[in-house]
Amino acid sequence: MEDILGICRMDIKQFTNYQCMLLKGSEMETNESRKTFSFNTYFRVLPRSFGVYSDERIVEVEEVITSTSTLSFEEYLNSRRLHLIFIIYYNGLRFKPLIKFLSIYKIDIEEWFDKLLLNIDFSDDLKITSLFSDFIMETREELFDSKDECFDFYTKEDNFNDFINGKIGGNLLMKYFSIATFYSWKSIVNHAVECAISLLKERNANYHKEFINNIHIYMDSLLASGRKSDEILSSNCVHMIYDIAKWIDDEFNCIFEEYKLPNGVYAEFSLSKNNLEILKGAIDVYGDDIIGLSKLVTRVQYSDQIMECRLIDS
Repeated sequence: MEDILGICRMDIKQFTNYQCMLLKGSEMETNESRKTFSFNTYFRVLPRSFGVYSDERIVEVEEVITSTSTLSFEEYLNSRRLHLIFIIYYNGLRFKPLIKFLSIYKIDIEEWFDKLLLNIDFSDDLKITSLFSDFIMETREELFDSKDECFDFYTKEDNFNDFINGKIGGNLLMKYFSIATFYSWKSIVNHAVECAISLLKERNANYHKEFINNIHIYMDSLLASGRKSDEILSSNCVHMIYDIAKWIDDEFNCIFEEYKLPNGVYAEFSLSKNNLEILKGAIDVYGDDIIGLSKLVTRVQYSDQIMECRLIDS
C-alpha cells in the first residue's frame, strides 16, 4: 500500500497492479511455496482469451492467490475494491485539483483514499454503494475452485457465446471503471468532494468553501460522460465564480482570491476536435453500452475523455 501511495505522491499519471497469478514452472507455483505461505487459490478465465480450434472451444484459465497466512479472503476482496478506487479516483489525475486543494490544508492523499474506501458502504447515493457492491459480487462469482470447473463453465455453448460477446468473463475493473466514468460520474465526483470536506471538517480547517465548490463544478463538468453517445459527446455550460483552469495552470497557488471572477462567468466545457473524433470513432466501433465502453476505455487514452474549459461572457 505504501509503495502505491508513493507513486501517487509523485504525480505518476497512470499505473496498474495485477493480481498474483501462479505461473506454471515458477518457484511460487511449487507445492513447497504453497505450503510455506499457506496459499489459497481460485481459478478464473482470462478476459478475451478464447478461440475455436479443430472444432473445440478453448479458453485460457489462470490460477490466482486469494489468501495466504497473512492475507484473508475478505482482505483480498477489500484490496480489489481499493484497486477499483485507485483506477477511478487516481489514474488520469482527474481529481488532481481536489488532491492539491487538500494538500494546501496538510491533508495527505492517503487520508483521502482511506476516507473514500471507508465511506463507500455508508453513502446515501445508491450509485456509489451499488457500484462497489456489484463489483465485489462479480469478483466473487468469477472465481472457481478448479481449473476444470472454470473451463467447463465457459466452454458450454451458451456461456461461450456470452463470453465471446463480452456479457461474461470480461475485465471487471474496466467494466466498473466504465460504469463509474460514463454512467455515474456525478455521483463519483460528489463522493470525492464529500470525503474531502469531511476530512477538512475533522481537522477544523478554515477551508475556502466557495473555492472547493467551484473545484466540484469543474471536475463534474470536465469529463465526457453519459449513457448515450449524444450525451457523451455533447458540451455543457456552467456558472463559475473562480477560474479553476487558470489555478491549475498556475500550479495550484494557495492565494485563491487571485482567481475570483467578478460577478462570476459561464464556462463552456467541450471536447476538442481531436478528442471528439477519437471518442466518436470509438463509440461507433464499440457502441455506448457497458460492454462497448469497457472495450473503449482500454483502447483510448484517459486524456481523450477530457473536455476543454472556455470562459464565456454571461
